Amino acid sequence: MLIALTALLFATTGIKALPMNADSDYPDWYPANAPRRPAGTNDNDWYQWKNMVSQDMVGFTQDYNAKQTVSNELQNIASSLSLDLVMPPNPAGEILNDPIAKAAEQRIFEMGGDLNPIAIAEVYSDAIAEAEKESGIPGDFLKDMIHTESKGHPLTGMGGLMQIGHIEYSQVYEAHGCMTGRNRYNPSANIVAGALHLSALHGDGPKDYGSVLHTYCTSYQNPGLKAPGRGICA
Repeated sequence: MLIALTALLFATTGIKALPMNADSDYPDWYPANAPRRPAGTNDNDWYQWKNMVSQDMVGFTQDYNAKQTVSNELQNIASSLSLDLVMPPNPAGEILNDPIAKAAEQRIFEMGGDLNPIAIAEVYSDAIAEAEKESGIPGDFLKDMIHTESKGHPLTGMGGLMQIGHIEYSQVYEAHGCMTGRNRYNPSANIVAGALHLSALHGDGPKDYGSVLHTYCTSYQNPGLKAPGRGICA
C-alpha cells in the first residue's frame, strides 16, 4: 500500500487539487503521459515525492491567486506579453507535458528526491547550453544556480526552476526575441530567462564563475537562502 498524502493542495480556478491516496496516486491535473512511479521505488521515496509535489502546488496556487495584481503590474511593462505566458492557468499540467520535465521527474523518482548538480547538468543540458549561449553566463554556474534555487524540480512553484518573478520574466521577454511565445514555467524558457535576468544584473564585463557568483549572491538570490548550507551563496 502506498502511503496516503494527508495534507493537500489548495483548489483554485484552473488548478484542481485532489487527494492522493492508495486508490488515486495522481491528482487530476497530472498528465496521463507524464512519468509514473517506476518499478522498485520504495514507499518512503514515493511519499517524499508526493509531498514535494503538494508543496510545489501550493506555490502555483499562490502565484495564480495573484493573477489580477500581476495583470495590473504587467500593463505598464509588457504590452505584447500574454498573461498566460507569465502565469498559466494549469502550470503543473503544462510542465509535465514537456519532455525535459518528464526526464527530470523520472530522474527525481529514481534518485528518491532532489537532483544534485551533476544530474541537473545532465537532465537540463540542452536548456543550459541555450541559456549560456544567449546570456554569456557559464553553464557550470547555471547548474549550480538551478540546484540552489529549486534543486532541479521542474514543478517548483512561485517562479520555476530559476525562481524568476513575473515582473523580471516580462522584462526579459520584452528585451529578447529568443523568449517570444515561451511560457515562464516551461523548463527551458525558465532557465534561459533566469540566465538572461542574471546577465542583465551583472552588466558588462567578464562573466567568469566568480564574478557571476558575486552578482547572483548580492542581486538575484533570495536573502532567505543565504543561511549556512543553503546553496552556493552560503
